Amino acid sequence: MQLDDELIPTERIGLVVWQLWHQRALTTVEIAELAGVTRAGAWAMMDKLSRKLPIVLMDGVWRVMEGE
Repeated sequence: MQLDDELIPTERIGLVVWQLWHQRALTTVEIAELAGVTRAGAWAMMDKLSRKLPIVLMDGVWRVMEGE
């Protein structure tokens, strides 16, 4: 899913979380492309989200923990 319009931060986060919760695992590069941010920005966003949500980085892929 690529969007032409500029996204605000809340929309970027929402798109990524929605994708993850709908059974899609994403690499940091895929998250960066989806959200329209740099790879470093995507990693920082996921690092923050994973502190409060059951999201983990396993084998280079971000995913929702099983059973959550």
